[in-house]
Amino acid sequence: MIYLVMFMKRTKSILFLIGIMSLVLLNPLIMSQVINNSKDSTFYILKNKEVSSYWVPNGTVVSNASGVQGATTTLIDNDGNIWVPWGDTRQDGGDIYAQKLSGSGESLWNFNGNPIHNDNNVSWYPMMVLDGTGGAIITWQDDRTGQDEVYVQRIDAQGQLLWGADGVRVANISSLK
Repeated sequence: MIYLVMFMKRTKSILFLIGIMSLVLLNPLIMSQVINNSKDSTFYILKNKEVSSYWVPNGTVVSNASGVQGATTTLIDNDGNIWVPWGDTRQDGGDIYAQKLSGSGESLWNFNGNPIHNDNNVSWYPMMVLDGTGGAIITWQDDRTGQDEVYVQRIDAQGQLLWGADGVRVANISSLK
């Protein structure tokens, strides 16, 4: 079971994201959940019972950083690893982080995730697709130029950024309003 949450403004970039969402929907899996308390949130991931019965019953913590974390996609690769990107407000209005978990729920990267895009602007609504070579491609909405744009970043199996520190701009969606 996959729960997807997506918000983008209008059309042209939607075609690009529909292709990514189609690939995402072909992967089995997982439900992500954010448990909020008064100040912080803890981001859990729960594996579908049909996929595995040896995970912690109430889910595995992906991030317990301050702020709000919200996932949009969760994927499983051919090795049984779980990949999850999320929007994160631990430092400002929104950055993009990702985590890779083993099939048994252990963090394979930094405990609170690897930063994919981290600056003082608002970045949110990440979507991910596995790249077929052991890594992944992540897109997100970003306002770093004062306009709504879509950026993309490729990461390898260790979570290293492959397309520069800032990712690559693929669409300006402000003009579609």
